Amino acid sequence: MAYMHVPNTKRRKLDPKGEKCILLEVSEESKAYHLYNLTTKKIHISRDVVFDENNNWDWECKDKEERITLDCDDKEESDKRDNVASDMA
Repeated sequence: MAYMHVPNTKRRKLDPKGEKCILLEVSEESKAYHLYNLTTKKIHISRDVVFDENNNWDWECKDKEERITLDCDDKEESDKRDNVASDMA
């Protein structure tokens, strides 16, 4: 689990300063992390992250509402992944 910092400009006075996320990968373009926000179901790129190594996300959850599916909006990215997968086979 990771906690991403929410900047002052993106929150109000009583809003939380951090959001619970899942680490997807380390960005290759910059010194940042790709994070999946569980509440908004969006992928964020952030450098200001705190990791909780003792707490893990249960990927094998049985509850249907708890499951996470990531849909790729960018067709080029999904085509690249398909080409890489076919090249490896």
